Amino acid sequence: MAISIPLTSFEPHSLVCLAQVFKKRYENRNDISILIFSSQDAAERYVPNPPDYVPGKDSRQQKRQSLTYWVSQLHGFYSYDAQKHEEYLDIRPFGSDVAGGPYDTRINLPTAQIPQCRVELSGRCILALERISYPDAGLAEKVSGTVALTGSIGTNGKMVGIHAVEVRVIPSGKEEVLVSEALRALSTWRFESRPHQDPFEITFSYVIDPALNVPSPYRKQVDARLDLPHQVTIRGRSLD
Repeated sequence: MAISIPLTSFEPHSLVCLAQVFKKRYENRNDISILIFSSQDAAERYVPNPPDYVPGKDSRQQKRQSLTYWVSQLHGFYSYDAQKHEEYLDIRPFGSDVAGGPYDTRINLPTAQIPQCRVELSGRCILALERISYPDAGLAEKVSGTVALTGSIGTNGKMVGIHAVEVRVIPSGKEEVLVSEALRALSTWRFESRPHQDPFEITFSYVIDPALNVPSPYRKQVDARLDLPHQVTIRGRSLD
């Protein structure tokens, strides 16, 4: 089954309560799998193996035909298997229909204590963020360097007042290529709500790495690593 809930309800304690509801409602079932989306549209339109479509005429149509677009809004998964004596929840901040992502948080159920999330900042769980990329212009022109960003996590979990405080980029004159991408990426992060704001400073490091393997038939490869609370490293290579 696929359902949707507000993004704020992906907080661990809320998901654990939701899992209890699932277990009670479907108590006669021996096997339960529930995909939990942050968008009703995604929950309704997601198809694991979509049929072949005639490509849409515009970007909006093409996006709605893309499995990747709907999967990006799949931030939670509940599973119960009576035969295996297994019950758990996954929090998938990057959005995925495949288990075992390096930044996913698994909560084994039942639980008396809510565990920490695998990815946190200021003690707050990251519930959702878009894929972190290397800007195409940066790869094409081999722009590398660091962008230090500061700001706050708002009470509603959104990023507030983010701006660059230190930028070191090679070659000079290409600072905006990396700054704009770092700001865009960070602005997509969503956290647990809290009654207070939490300040932060994070450095995005962009590295041109000729050793990165570029799989055929693609023309570029990007690897992003989160080392919070202070560092995000993005390695990229282009064949252009």
